[in-house]
Amino acid sequence: MFWEVLNKIAIIGTIIGIPATIYGLYAIIFKIIVVYDMYREVNESGGYTVCIGSFTRLDKCYGKKENIQRQYHQKGKSQDKKYWK
Repeated sequence: MFWEVLNKIAIIGTIIGIPATIYGLYAIIFKIIVVYDMYREVNESGGYTVCIGSFTRLDKCYGKKENIQRQYHQKGKSQDKKYWK
């Protein structure tokens, strides 16, 4: 009797725990880890406007939808052209 109840509790915990674990991994990868430290976009005079901060992959996704010409810079890399994406 005790083991049957414990088994049902374990099954319910597993059913609830797997989606929670998957969402936790998604949140860490896309919402918490900072990958980009700045972005630049073309301004009215033809130059670049640079915004410095901390940006995640999700911020980049939303920023690219807002302005297609926005380029993000990888955190910790040099200012070479190949690190602007």
